Amino acid sequence: MNDLDWAVSPDGSTIRRLLDTEPGRHEALVAADELGIAGVARFIRDEDALSTAEVAIILADDRQHQGIARLMLQWPPFR
Repeated sequence: MNDLDWAVSPDGSTIRRLLDTEPGRHEALVAADELGIAGVARFIRDEDALSTAEVAIILADDRQHQGIARLMLQWPPFR
């Protein structure tokens, strides 16, 4: 197994690590299909201003420019 095998066939522990969250404050979304994980989006709300959050989106190189990040940002907890 090489370092990138998890990106193609993630196991349960990888998915749990990617989705380790605190509902309402720290959320995560994984975009995946039959080809594997396309991307991961996460946000952490500012404790002092709950309408403000830091957002990070990571997409596989070959899955960029397909509107995936835009769709992920439309997921209700990110709005």
